[in-house]
Amino acid sequence: MQGITDEKIVGGLHTLLLRDKTTEVSPLFNGYLFQNEKLKKQIKIKANGISVLGISKKELQKITIKIPSKEEQNKISDLLFSVDQRISSMEKKYQLLTNLKKYFLYNMISSYKDINPKLRFNGFITQWDKIKLEENLDLIRNGSSETQVNYKTNYPVSRIETVSGDKLNLDKVGYVEYIDEEYKIKKGDILLTNINSMKFIGNVLYFNTNETLYHGMNLLLLRFNKNINKKFMFYNLKRNNILFKKMACQAVNQASINKSTIKKMQFNIPSIKEQETISDYLYQFDKKIENINKEIELNMKFKKTLLSKMFC
Repeated sequence: MQGITDEKIVGGLHTLLLRDKTTEVSPLFNGYLFQNEKLKKQIKIKANGISVLGISKKELQKITIKIPSKEEQNKISDLLFSVDQRISSMEKKYQLLTNLKKYFLYNMISSYKDINPKLRFNGFITQWDKIKLEENLDLIRNGSSETQVNYKTNYPVSRIETVSGDKLNLDKVGYVEYIDEEYKIKKGDILLTNINSMKFIGNVLYFNTNETLYHGMNLLLLRFNKNINKKFMFYNLKRNNILFKKMACQAVNQASINKSTIKKMQFNIPSIKEQETISDYLYQFDKKIENINKEIELNMKFKKTLLSKMFC
């Protein structure tokens, strides 16, 4: 483990403290050295145990490694440290934007208990209206119950895992031999987790892609009519997630909320123009957060590549 800090840290149980006896290896380089996958692999090979692996100080000392000159060590560690600093800076920005987005989400969209939200854009003064969900839906349905196969086909179907938070995870889809085209998910549809543990009940996903995906089990599909801005309704459902948990039926290992209950739910909404303004504003946050997350992933991948190429 590597890090630079002035804080006092005490090494605890199940932790080995490594300190160079010579000045041949720079401390920062040493820290990055132990992040290298090749060295980690050597440590794992010498480790013992069944469910929990451990390595003794004696066995660790037997591992041999090649290191460059002190000058090259400094160049390598300086480069890796600059990448770490960039990652750290982006992670702070990511957290800041995430917190800001959450603040605006909860203050620009009213709860199911209130009429008007706490924050509004200039020019919007009319009172929000309470609506029934079923009166503004073109479609609400359960997914297809077609048997899934364990190989890829031309018919990918959504599963519970496909809705990861409020993101689409296309690595977590199932496949069926055939499914009717009426189950094809359209851009602007909303997927809602209605059967899962209580923690995940009410998770929503706004389907904002042209990727081919069909509607599978354990997720409800909501398709709103033209009187509702679809993206706004996604944010509204996300903001009022607690309502789904309140209305869900809880069993031993999972909770569920049926289609009939959801259809009867009531939410507060503004004029279509205010819906568009709010959803566009929140969507800009989502795009910035997504872009920063991609940058973090790219830099972490870059660091991993550097580590693998710089150490033998």
